[in-house]
Amino acid sequence: MNKQDYILRNANANEFEEIGKLMVQVYSQLEGFPKESEQPDYYKMLANIGELTKKPNTELLVAVSSKGKIGGAVVYFSDMSTTVQVEQPQKNKMPLDLDYWL
Repeated sequence: MNKQDYILRNANANEFEEIGKLMVQVYSQLEGFPKESEQPDYYKMLANIGELTKKPNTELLVAVSSKGKIGGAVVYFSDMSTTVQVEQPQKNKMPLDLDYWL
């Protein structure tokens, strides 16, 4: 594997779609993670990940290589008290709300 330098910065709006596609691709390949057909709303949220930046205290951070390639992203909540919604998961069913997992 070649070593590359990455910078971490706030994602630009014109990168949201690419980041969403990357997240859908990654999550759909995780062993044991529900597939899109099982959790379509969750995958829709991932595909539209940039929408989360409209929430207060929320940032979408992206790792970009020196060649401009997006290598990953993470949603950062600077104040969890205004973001998290606690809900009880149903047996054998993942909560659809990303806020639950954070």
